[in-house]
Amino acid sequence: MHNSLILNLGLVCTSLFFCNPLLADVILIFEPSPGNGENVNQSYGDNVSGSTVDGFCYEDTDGKFTPNVQVEYGDSDFDFRHWDSSFGDLFNVLFRHQSGDLTAKITFQAEPGYGVLLHSFEMAGWPQSDYIIDAVAVLDVCNVPMFELTDVSIIGNTNSSPDHTTFEFEPPLQSSRIQILFDSSNLGSDVDNIGIDNIRFSQVVMPGTGDVNQDGSVDLLDVAPFVDLLTTGQYQIEADVNEDGALNLLDVSPFVDRITCGG
Repeated sequence: MHNSLILNLGLVCTSLFFCNPLLADVILIFEPSPGNGENVNQSYGDNVSGSTVDGFCYEDTDGKFTPNVQVEYGDSDFDFRHWDSSFGDLFNVLFRHQSGDLTAKITFQAEPGYGVLLHSFEMAGWPQSDYIIDAVAVLDVCNVPMFELTDVSIIGNTNSSPDHTTFEFEPPLQSSRIQILFDSSNLGSDVDNIGIDNIRFSQVVMPGTGDVNQDGSVDLLDVAPFVDLLTTGQYQIEADVNEDGALNLLDVSPFVDRITCGG
């Protein structure tokens, strides 16, 4: 089962205090609006079960959501901030604040038994300007790049067509944890002139978690029961890490990867 969600990091204020599911773009509401330069709310994007959750709005593509995924913006509450316009033709974007590690990071973490799929995201430059930044990458749970570009062109000039840069993945990138990274530190004092918006992701059931002892984590405590199942020929869905319907030596390498990467 694949559930799709477009994560639009925009803000809308209405006198009615509700989200309009017919809106195509700006679908996140904070009441009151945090305004330009305010920190992102770290709860936004967590366990989305509808188009309106706890005052936040989301746009979905098929009426299904991501109740088993959480999203984290950077390493602190101050890493990402909102801005309403002038990032190309995007509205209500997030930008990386000038502090600490200037590599921007957005993390999607699925609950045990689920995976995250990343479909696309958009980036643009402020004030409606084009830039070349050092890198854009997407990492899996083992911090291995599934996608990586260097010297990346980020469009923002509204005389361009389109007026932003789109990163689209077909098939979507999949892992139990996905991190979007972008490094604009080469811009110096303009490091915060790069914005990200319209992150589209979904979730998928992944029963072959490697959590053989079913304690909620994948670690060395799962090794002994995994070996017991493998040697006795018994089948347990959590041990079928490659999800081919059989428990055999083909599951050993992905099981070791899960142990090494912590899920």
